[in-house]
Amino acid sequence: MNAHELIPHLERIVRQHGAGISEFELIQVLNNDPDIPFTKPNMTDSWMLFQCHFWLFHCLYLLQVELLSTTGEMLDIIATRVRLLPPTSAVLNTAEPRTTATMLQRSDLPAAGDTMRAYYLDLDNLDRETPQSINDKLKAFWRGLSVGPAQPDDWVVMGLQPPVTSDELRLQYRRLCQKHHPDRGGDAQTFRAVQAAYARLKIAVLRKG
Repeated sequence: MNAHELIPHLERIVRQHGAGISEFELIQVLNNDPDIPFTKPNMTDSWMLFQCHFWLFHCLYLLQVELLSTTGEMLDIIATRVRLLPPTSAVLNTAEPRTTATMLQRSDLPAAGDTMRAYYLDLDNLDRETPQSINDKLKAFWRGLSVGPAQPDDWVVMGLQPPVTSDELRLQYRRLCQKHHPDRGGDAQTFRAVQAAYARLKIAVLRKG
C-alpha cells in the first residue's frame, strides 16, 4: 500500500477516535480492518517494527499537511497519542492543486524547523537506517536508563524547577524527547540524559504527590 492509499484510512480512524489513539492502537486497528491491506509487524523484531513505525508516521505527517491545507485542522502527533485538533485559521484556497509538493511549500503550514516532521517526511532517512543501527540505538537507550534517587542535575536536564506536578513533568518530558530524539536529528547523549532524569524524577514526584 502506498501513502496515498493509506492516508484516507488514517483520517477515518483518527476522526473515529476523538480523544486520540496511540501508535500501538492504531496499528491494531489497521491490522484488524479487512478493507485495509495492512499487516502488523512482528513486535519482537526491532527492524520490522521500526520500518512500520517510520512508514506510519510518514503517512501521518502527510495527512497533517493535507488537513492543514484543506480544512485547517491540526493533527497532533506525539509518541503516545495521535489526535485531531479543531480547525485553525491556516486554511488554503481549495481551488489550488492538492499535491504534496504544493502543500509542503506553503508558509502557513507547521514551521520548517519542526525536525520531527521533516525527519519522517524524508524517506531517505528510512534508507539510511539499517538493522544494526536500530539495534545500536535501542541498546544505547536501555543503557542510558538508570533509575535511582533523583539528582539535583535532573531538574536542570529537564529545564524545570520544583515543585511541579506529574502532568507538568510528563509534558516537558515529551517536548524534550521530540527535540532530542536521535532519529529526528537530536543528540543521543542528551536524549539518554532526559530519559534517565525523567525516570528518576517521575518516581520522586509521585512519592511527594
